[in-house]
Amino acid sequence: IFTKEAVETYSKDDIRQLASGYRSLETTAGGVIAHAEIAYGPEVTFHIEDRWKVNGAVLSVQRTVEVAGNASGGFYSAVLLSTEPSVTWTDIDYLAPALLYGDIARNGDRTPGGKFNYAARHYGMREDWMPAPLFTLSFEDGNSVAVLNPSPRGDTTAAESHSAAGTVMIDERYQFGALGASEAASGGVEFGYWLPGSAPDYASVRSQGYAPRTGPPDPAWRRRYHPIKQGLTQRYEVAFRFARDGRFSDATRNTWRWAWQTLKPAVAPMDVELVRRTLLDHLADRVMTINGNTGIPYLVDTRTGKIQDRMDASRAAMGFCAKNIEAADQLLREADRDPGPRGQRMRQLALAIIDTFIRLIPMSPPAGDGFDLFTGALAPAVWSVGQQFIRPPAEDLLVLVNAYHRERNLGREHPEWLRWSREFADWLIAQQRPDGSFPRSWKPGTSEVVNPDGSATYVAPPLLVAMHRETGEQRYLDAAVRAGEYLWATDGTRGLFHGGSIDASSIEVVTDGEGGHLSMLAFLSLYEATKRPEWLERAKVAADYTESWVWIWNVPMPADENDEALHWKKGVPTVGV
Repeated sequence: IFTKEAVETYSKDDIRQLASGYRSLETTAGGVIAHAEIAYGPEVTFHIEDRWKVNGAVLSVQRTVEVAGNASGGFYSAVLLSTEPSVTWTDIDYLAPALLYGDIARNGDRTPGGKFNYAARHYGMREDWMPAPLFTLSFEDGNSVAVLNPSPRGDTTAAESHSAAGTVMIDERYQFGALGASEAASGGVEFGYWLPGSAPDYASVRSQGYAPRTGPPDPAWRRRYHPIKQGLTQRYEVAFRFARDGRFSDATRNTWRWAWQTLKPAVAPMDVELVRRTLLDHLADRVMTINGNTGIPYLVDTRTGKIQDRMDASRAAMGFCAKNIEAADQLLREADRDPGPRGQRMRQLALAIIDTFIRLIPMSPPAGDGFDLFTGALAPAVWSVGQQFIRPPAEDLLVLVNAYHRERNLGREHPEWLRWSREFADWLIAQQRPDGSFPRSWKPGTSEVVNPDGSATYVAPPLLVAMHRETGEQRYLDAAVRAGEYLWATDGTRGLFHGGSIDASSIEVVTDGEGGHLSMLAFLSLYEATKRPEWLERAKVAADYTESWVWIWNVPMPADENDEALHWKKGVPTVGV
């Protein structure tokens, strides 16, 4: 591993990469103090002081950069390490929480962790894009190096947050950095952290297309700099963790938990009982009964209760973003807590929602997953493009089967709930393929497969396990186990999961946190049903992946932004999101 002190300067589209080794080193009781000077023309010098120290497997540096002189344009400084020249770009798997998990096949072309950046052999990811300011390199021999900003700030401005891609902006208020790696011209791979966080943006060059023979298009860079002015000072920290983690999934878990232990995210205390009651009261007030049809509209203004102006806004639907039956179940649970008029009203609303769905939507095969509240007609989401996805009915029918179980134990019988759920489960088993997978979608009301991708197989095991519990029929559990084995073989062994978002075609099925969470639930359901320890271990792998999508640092909103214009208000923690 080699170190390099680097500065990038910008002036009227003249971009220069400047670098220098240290001119002096001083050993102290706490580590090493190193100094470097980087000249920019005859009038400007960047004075760099790095205070290095080692604590176990972690090498860290406290950097100070002072500008002597003035010049037009701006600069960023970087702390970069480099591998040996013999290491190539493709020898390494890269991890950036919520953006990149080694395999780029499911990352799309233009995403920060996608194919274009990989083909350009450069990753540059702003820390305010990530749940943790962390970037990891995992090597073929099981070793890894992780880069972390242990004291992130993330300050930006309203103008910067609204700017278009391709805009160069210079402002000393920027306190967000970027992490990443690049193939070095002289061999090896450089990696590290730079402030402010300039980063490439391929999402804004869609119209240029992609010619495989010539490689990806040029990105529309979001170049961010500090001004080159006398006395300007940068201060930041960078930590490098060196370890032998083994598998990529182990590196994901271990580096993420190192970031957690370093950042020490604080829990924001709140009155959970008050939050629960307030949200459930709000939920109950969103329930509508129109022409005998009861449900919660898909798109409604939470402040006014007005249905939004979109063709599918008045549909009540199952699973995914709509979750009408899960909402009904929450109202049933609250009714059991509150025997008074409030709880009684919630119970009636919940029963009416469930009864409406059973009355209007056939499940063998599923004719749809939603209906229009005004007409009662089946109403697909605008993004479904003629497909009935597996996730919405399977997800909400699991909730219904569990509600059936709970209600029966309380002496309340709902045979129609189990009958309706069983119609779908029996149809679903017939759709399972020899490898254990299920198609992602069908033509509504038929068994004609539209999207054969098996990436949503995670949703089947929990429902099938619940059906086995209620009926005692082994065929449900057998099908669930086959689905779980497929899920583990295709995703779990690699430690990355995908396909949670269903508003996408197969080519756009991407790595996401939902896929990890739902896979974890699938493995846990199989462990609960079989008590086989491998299912619990597999659930842990999915959980290790999923936790890396949870924010563990507080990203500030722009200080000069109008708070009323912000969907996330100033001062509200982002930890836990």
